[in-house]
Amino acid sequence: MSDRQGERGRSQQLESVDRGDFQLLTPENVKKTPPVQRQDGRSSTQIEPIRTDLFRNVPRGLDGLNVIREELGDCRRCKLHSGRTNLVFGVGNPNAELMFVGEGPGADEDIQGIPFVGKAGQLLTRQIAAMGYVREDVYIANIVKCRPPNNRDPEHDERLACGPYVLGQIRAVSPKVIVALGRVATQALLETTAPIGTLRGKWFTHPHIPVQIMPTYHPAALLRADNLRRYVWEDLKQVMAYLGKPIPGR
Repeated sequence: MSDRQGERGRSQQLESVDRGDFQLLTPENVKKTPPVQRQDGRSSTQIEPIRTDLFRNVPRGLDGLNVIREELGDCRRCKLHSGRTNLVFGVGNPNAELMFVGEGPGADEDIQGIPFVGKAGQLLTRQIAAMGYVREDVYIANIVKCRPPNNRDPEHDERLACGPYVLGQIRAVSPKVIVALGRVATQALLETTAPIGTLRGKWFTHPHIPVQIMPTYHPAALLRADNLRRYVWEDLKQVMAYLGKPIPGR
C-alpha cells in the first residue's frame, strides 16, 4: 500500500469516529466464542458473564470509587490474594473523560500498589502525554487487582471475581472512552474470545455500560515488538479525534 493510500485510509477511519460509527459485538463483526464447558457439564458458546448489578447505582466520581474500594476491603474473593503484596485498585482523575484498563498488576505495581508504574507503565505515561494529557487527567485500572503469579494471564474465575469492581469503577468514573490495553482487558470487557489483532483499532460499545471502547495492544507488547507502536498510535489518534483533541499532522 502506498503512503498516500495509507493516509487516505487513516483519514477515513478518523472521519468514521467523527460520525460516531461504533460497533456492537455481534456474530457479524466478532469471531464467535468457541464452546466452553459449564459447571453442569453442558457445552456453552458464551463466556460466563460478569455480575453487573453490584454497583449499578454507585455514586459518580470519588465518592463512588471510595464505596467500591471499601467494599473490596482486604479482598480474598479468589486465589490471587494469597501471593499479593498490595491490592492495586486504580489511580487518576475520578471524573476522567478517558480511562485505560489493563489486565493486572506486575511486580512493580504489586510492590507500590499503583497500576502501570513499571516499564510498561512508563511507556503508557508517554503515550498519554502524546495524546495531550498527563496521568493525573485520566483514570487507570486493571481487570484484576492482584498480581497473577509469574505474570501469567488472569484465569476466568479470577476475572469473574474482580469483574464487578472494574464495572463499578467504570460507572463511578463515567468516562467517555475506555482504551482497553491488550488481549486480556479487551476480551474481559467485551465478553469475547476474539483475538486482539482483529479487535484493535475498532470502536465497540460496552455490553452493559454506555461507554465507547477502543482496544489496542498492551504497552508490554510494544516493549517486545517495536513494530506494533505505529498501530497503537493510530488507535490512540482515533480516541483523540473522538475526544476533540488536536492530532499531530492532521
